[in-house]
Amino acid sequence: MTDNSMTHNIKFVKKAEIGSQVYLAGDFNNWNTMEFALVDKNGKGEYAISLPLEPGCYQYKFFVDGVWCMDDNNPEVVISQMGTINNVIIVKDGTANRDIEPNNKTGQSIEGKPNPSPLAIFSHI
Repeated sequence: MTDNSMTHNIKFVKKAEIGSQVYLAGDFNNWNTMEFALVDKNGKGEYAISLPLEPGCYQYKFFVDGVWCMDDNNPEVVISQMGTINNVIIVKDGTANRDIEPNNKTGQSIEGKPNPSPLAIFSHI
């Protein structure tokens, strides 16, 4: 990523047992399961990390204690070329350097607007 004005800080949160090892992997880091460790700052089992991502469509999953896990906060999923189900997040152009969280369980974006189906989004990329 060369132009920081185009990146958005995307916050990923995963609930897990206290003391768990929680990582984030996706096509933004070539599915490296050890690169992005989430931190439980409050000791309550809420692990979080913020990543600067450029606009685009990203598939991802959490890797918790050696097991692949879905993002329960994001109902948007896609079937990968490998046949696995992954979460997907769309980072759109707009205000730079905002904190954005993946969709909540209602399927609404942080701004409260309905999110389109990931299959419809992929057909336009």
